[in-house]
Amino acid sequence: MEFLDIRLHTNDLEVIKSFYHQQLNLPIVSETASHIAFQIGITSLTFEKNLLEKPVYHYAINIPKNQFSEACNWLRERVETITYEGSDEVDFENWNANSIYFYDSAGNIGELIARHNLDNTTNIPFSEKSLLNISEIGLPTANVSALTILLKEQLGLETYISGGENFNPLGTEQALFICVVLDRDWFPTTVKSKKFPVTATLRSKGKLDFKYGNYSFKST
Repeated sequence: MEFLDIRLHTNDLEVIKSFYHQQLNLPIVSETASHIAFQIGITSLTFEKNLLEKPVYHYAINIPKNQFSEACNWLRERVETITYEGSDEVDFENWNANSIYFYDSAGNIGELIARHNLDNTTNIPFSEKSLLNISEIGLPTANVSALTILLKEQLGLETYISGGENFNPLGTEQALFICVVLDRDWFPTTVKSKKFPVTATLRSKGKLDFKYGNYSFKST
């Protein structure tokens, strides 16, 4: 399973455009008065205009496993990174991964993650073209168990590493749904997880088109 498109909401498309296109230099693949989409490796990150709310999301982007230091330097030159326990570099020993976090211009929490179990080593100098794919999207919910059961039934997913009633990552290192209980702090911040619309378009076996509240899941 892979994420081909992650569709989120924002109340300011121009602020989003400035951050992703000008600061991160991501190519625009589609733009109208009501949405804008950027290419991140194999994934399109799409923002739809929503003036009724100020949504905040968490997502992660896979990077080559041998370029974490280069990625950190590249990111620090463009945005203010998030510090946790005195450092902006986080070592997830149980996931065999390293991450660095940042806020975008709308307050969304982004993450670059080097997953050392993946075979994606490269010698090409790091740039925005080195961003491989969106590999995580947060799905806050009042009932983690119910959402977990649905995604397991519909997509055949399993819990990645470990999970529980308040936090359950489902999928693989290429595509993870991070199911979390509402009002949980998004690591490594004190921003509370809230439920806002998400549409995930997947590359997977079989035809998919189902919803869970304001979360939509499709396949191509």
